[in-house]
Amino acid sequence: MRVRGLAFALALGAEGCIFHQHLDGHALGHVSLAAPPPAAPALPPRAPHSSAHPAPAQPADPAPDVTSVSVAAPVDPGEQGVILGVSAMGGYASGLLDGSRRNAGHIQLEANLFTFSQEHAHRGWITPKALHGSTRAALGLGLRIFDGQGGESLVRMAPIYLEVQHTRMDEIWGATFGLGAAFAPHSPRAVGPQLTACFGIPIMVSLCGRGAYLLGQGHEITILMGYNGFVEWVTGR
Repeated sequence: MRVRGLAFALALGAEGCIFHQHLDGHALGHVSLAAPPPAAPALPPRAPHSSAHPAPAQPADPAPDVTSVSVAAPVDPGEQGVILGVSAMGGYASGLLDGSRRNAGHIQLEANLFTFSQEHAHRGWITPKALHGSTRAALGLGLRIFDGQGGESLVRMAPIYLEVQHTRMDEIWGATFGLGAAFAPHSPRAVGPQLTACFGIPIMVSLCGRGAYLLGQGHEITILMGYNGFVEWVTGR
């Protein structure tokens, strides 16, 4: 019975430590109302100087008024977080199919991820504040629909790309520039640099132009327009 009671007490203690650790990560501090801070001790007298009379001792700070009903204003701890962006876009592409350059419809999905940190905790939606001046990593996947020229349309996977993107914006309008690399999934050796420029409302709708040069295939050009959405997490305060 004693062993069982000890195990139960240890279990409660472990849960209490986890919960307490969680509070430590978010609390601004701890104040004990039953034991207010003591008055600061008096400073020692200064050493004698040219005057015949030594400098007087510094008086102690007055004791805190524990009867005061004033409320201490809490300090804003700031916050850190992560924002995941997802873009669904469609438009036109000029690419290669079976060794010849062809026009095609293009459907694109892009995911980008970036972190933010600010001195003041936010209210409402943080993305418009954190997106300006942000640099993030982006991954893009797409499909191309080529005209079958009298037959059925041909659907091929578009080059996959990884980019580093940077966004500048005012209250609404802005631009995003990206630099990265793309490769054709059906030809692993077809790898090359890629450049992207987007204009519009970065938190909603953007018009993007993208150019890439793939070794062994040549250049690719894509013009897209689509919707940008964001999901936010606050990881610490």
